[in-house]
Amino acid sequence: MIIKKGNGIVIDIEVKPNSEKEKIDQSDCRIKVYVKAPAEKGKANFAIIKIFSKLSPCQIVSGLTSKKKRLFLQTTEEKFKDFLVSRKV
Repeated sequence: MIIKKGNGIVIDIEVKPNSEKEKIDQSDCRIKVYVKAPAEKGKANFAIIKIFSKLSPCQIVSGLTSKKKRLFLQTTEEKFKDFLVSRKV
């Protein structure tokens, strides 16, 4: 789900920690983000921020301790969709 908010967008993601490689998959209604980092001591959260910061400044607005998270990105929906296409494997 992508919601326009202020000067950016809010997206819902599901995190898959301890993955073999980092990738973004958009099947179903939720965006799945695979990260190599484990889900301990904020390592997976840091990996998510690092991935999406390549597109724009971002922050986790909810779900810090959950696999389901909501992110705010300072970008447009069109640029975000282009970013998803470029990151798909």
